[in-house]
Amino acid sequence: MRVIEYGGFGVAYAGRLFGDRGADVIKLEHPGGDPARKEPPALVDAGGTKVGSAFAYFHVNKRFVTLDFERPGGEALLLDLVRSADVLLVEEPYAQSIVESGLSARLVQSAPHLVLVAVTSFGLEGPYASFKADDLVGLAMSGLLGPSGARSGPPTRFPGHMTDVILGLSAAASASMALLGVQSGGGGRFIDISKQAVLTSLTTVSPAVPKFLQEGFVGRRGKTTPAVPSMYYPTKDGLVRFSIYVEWMWPIFARWIHEVTGDEEVLSPKFENPNRGPYADLIDHWTTELTQSYTTEEILVEARARKLTLAPLNTLDGIHSSPQLQERDYFQHVPWLPKDVPYPGPAYRTVPDTWELRLPPGEPGRDNTAVFSEIAGLSDVRVKSLVEEGVL
Repeated sequence: MRVIEYGGFGVAYAGRLFGDRGADVIKLEHPGGDPARKEPPALVDAGGTKVGSAFAYFHVNKRFVTLDFERPGGEALLLDLVRSADVLLVEEPYAQSIVESGLSARLVQSAPHLVLVAVTSFGLEGPYASFKADDLVGLAMSGLLGPSGARSGPPTRFPGHMTDVILGLSAAASASMALLGVQSGGGGRFIDISKQAVLTSLTTVSPAVPKFLQEGFVGRRGKTTPAVPSMYYPTKDGLVRFSIYVEWMWPIFARWIHEVTGDEEVLSPKFENPNRGPYADLIDHWTTELTQSYTTEEILVEARARKLTLAPLNTLDGIHSSPQLQERDYFQHVPWLPKDVPYPGPAYRTVPDTWELRLPPGEPGRDNTAVFSEIAGLSDVRVKSLVEEGVL
């Protein structure tokens, strides 16, 4: 199976998912290269070449070609490339431009079996179709940003490229399902993915939405559900997340607070009501007194003994040293990075485990000769000529 990827990190993660399972994924760039290559922080590979760490994560197990299909002869090469592919992943601003220019229609006509996935901020139709949104705007307009962050502070955006990973999962899943339809005898598919809609789907499945729709409960920042306690609390050496969301947990939790703090009020029957929201500040105060009496490891042991829901807030060094991730060999050592630089592996495992890092990130156009000789019969001399002309 062949996948052509043209765009940013949203489609890049989808491309990586296909490439990790053995698909021939070809990343298409303009001759100048993808600007995302330079996004800091940079990794220095074993050969001394710098590459953005996010780019290095999203772009393994791929081949790299460059093509300016607006130049003479460029579109013909693009059509050759697409005819050889099963899936074309396109992200804005390229998604809008290929639709508005009529190129998408020519691509589909040239490759009627093609699954074409367009990823944009708001979709290709509607009053916001021409608008662009970065990660922060997408989170804000989906409703995810509103309840995030501390109660006394502003909203807090998700770290890193989390939204790109979510978009990539949506693109890969929808393309995979469409491929099943193609393989069963149907024609190609055009899939229109909206960042706003994908992120809003996460908002609507959170507990806050049904509570609002059914009961009118509006979660405040740092408090998105009526469960109390349900937030992060300090320990002697870190933070933990407590969530008492099942009613049989509350008496156990209240007795624990009483044992540690000696406070009698926490045992009052008024707190046994499932809606403890009006007492949130008081209960948070008691919970903080409790958690600050232990180290993170100590309170984890105590909570497990009581069958209560508690989780530590892992720092980056804590994630790297996580015994669970180590047991699953999540962090890999790859030959193209220095030995002391671990590389994140796949988020899943198959039995038998067939994942391998076959291809490291490459320079723009690293595979021009191999790819275009294969799909268009171009000679080495012709490829070099097209590079000089700015087509490749």
